Amino acid sequence: MTKQAVDFHHVQPDHKLIHDMLLNWALWVAVRPQYSVHPMFRSYRSHAWQWHSPGYRPTCDILQAQEVEKLMRHLPKRHRDALAWSYVVRSGPAHARKVLVCSYSDLGELINQGRSMVFNLWARHNQAERAAA
Repeated sequence: MTKQAVDFHHVQPDHKLIHDMLLNWALWVAVRPQYSVHPMFRSYRSHAWQWHSPGYRPTCDILQAQEVEKLMRHLPKRHRDALAWSYVVRSGPAHARKVLVCSYSDLGELINQGRSMVFNLWARHNQAERAAA
């Protein structure tokens, strides 16, 4: 049995728009680690800003991200989990393959099919909004 290489970062040309929307959604959904602080240091304020320039933090379009989040609810669980792994979690594919119980090529297919499903739902939603207006 030979292993077939799968490029999980490849985006089909017709998925470019939805890929950008999913990247924006991932910025909005991403969970930042919470650090606990000892109560003695809770009110401490650092003066590090005096010596360091502020870091750049990418911003996202919150309304578009919420729209994508609403669309994600309508996806089948496996496709939703594959897209969440691909855009938000970004761990190794071996871990995602074990969680989703599929092969590497199936994982790539789940991601591509999930992008297509989100695009179709988004297009249908926009078409319904235009018809109602």
